Amino acid sequence: MKLKNVSHITITLTNNCNMQCDYCYCGQKYEKRISASVIDKIYSLVAMSDVRSITFFGGEPLLELELLLQLHQTLLSIKPDLRFCLTTNGLLLTPKIYQLLLNKNIDITLSIDGNQARHDKHRKLHDGSGTWDLIMKNVMLLKPIPRVRLTFSPKDVHGLAHDVKTLHENEFCKLGFYPISGIGWSIETLEQYTQEYQMIVDFCIS
Repeated sequence: MKLKNVSHITITLTNNCNMQCDYCYCGQKYEKRISASVIDKIYSLVAMSDVRSITFFGGEPLLELELLLQLHQTLLSIKPDLRFCLTTNGLLLTPKIYQLLLNKNIDITLSIDGNQARHDKHRKLHDGSGTWDLIMKNVMLLKPIPRVRLTFSPKDVHGLAHDVKTLHENEFCKLGFYPISGIGWSIETLEQYTQEYQMIVDFCIS
């Protein structure tokens, strides 16, 4: 692929995270911040390509908020019409930080795992405790409520439609679906996913 044809890039600011999700490839095992040499290459790529949008990712990108803001400012100086998004687990997403990011036209996506029981089963703090209540304490103070990245595994696909309805009832109206790859999706679980997705479609158009 020619660099000129690149329209979107995802920048992993850090592999460090304040959670320890049981399916994650990052976390304490790979504590590593993006290097200065990689940042310079990103600047060059943006300057010479058709990149129009950038996502800040991790680990947890808000652990590197100062660096994120520096990159955002420099990238805009290279290409003023860039669009930005950030994917966060929500633990550090206070109203002050949320408004700061919105003021800089950085769209926010909140990554959660369905309902509270399902979420706390997978997305824990390093001491093993769940994170749902901590995240919801932040999110319920945010206006507008951010877009949700709904992550799920083959073991959790049953009940996905119910989770979507529950989230919608709690004012989470913008949802994206992200099945975890590489961990044993069978024909049966894929068929279940199709059924759940159809129920979600029916709910959305009803």
